[in-house]
Amino acid sequence: FENLKQCLKELNPPLKLLLGNHDSRDEFIRWFPDQTVDDDGFVQSAVDYPAGRFLFLDTHQPGHHDGWYCERRLAWLEQQLTLADDRNVYLFMHHPPFDVGIPALDRISLTQKKEFKSVIEPHTSKIKHLFLGHLHRPLAGHWLGISIFSLRAINHQVCLNFDPSDRLEGNFEPPAYAVVLFKDDRLIIHTHDFMDSSENFDLRNSPVNDWAPENILPDTRTLSEKQRVTTAAPWPGDLRRTRVAGCSKKLQKFVLKTLSGQCLEA
Repeated sequence: FENLKQCLKELNPPLKLLLGNHDSRDEFIRWFPDQTVDDDGFVQSAVDYPAGRFLFLDTHQPGHHDGWYCERRLAWLEQQLTLADDRNVYLFMHHPPFDVGIPALDRISLTQKKEFKSVIEPHTSKIKHLFLGHLHRPLAGHWLGISIFSLRAINHQVCLNFDPSDRLEGNFEPPAYAVVLFKDDRLIIHTHDFMDSSENFDLRNSPVNDWAPENILPDTRTLSEKQRVTTAAPWPGDLRRTRVAGCSKKLQKFVLKTLSGQCLEA
């Protein structure tokens, strides 16, 4: 928490933090006393913005990796949803309140799924989006008609593995953050793999030769920019073929190893 506080102090926007399964509520409150807690001591809050009411939920349970949402927290959530009236509502929570299809993750999702669902269902028409953590994976879809989103974590990631195993496999795919644009008629989420070290390139001098540059992209470059591209060294063909071949082999391996016949039929 001390390191986290040092990293976050440079941020200008208002900061809201959520508790996860690796945290300590007491230590969190000690290091971040400016973060709101409810009357029962849970790190929960409701904030009204022009886009609507943002509800930040506390699903932490000491000593457990699975999420917990007790009767007191459920009562708080019900009250906040009722007070929202006809405003749009956006939910933020660590543990998903539903299964995501990866058995090892589903075993440590929210425990009180049924109870949580019963509180949410009467208010689905005004709940516009649910933001999740915990999965260490990019995820999108909808639940009860509510759009959902999660993204990769800052530390390690969780492998995409549908096998019914107790083993939760991790890897070190690049971490990511997201920028969310709240508009009157839409919600847009941009993810950014901020530690990706691959080279940026002008799509007119793409490392992959195809028909798009000549047929689709309008040429808005200045003469000097065109000259720089013309004199630039092309990407080595061997490197290009290696990248494409590597991607193909990884995709083939994933399809053969991960997706069962049952998944393909579904």
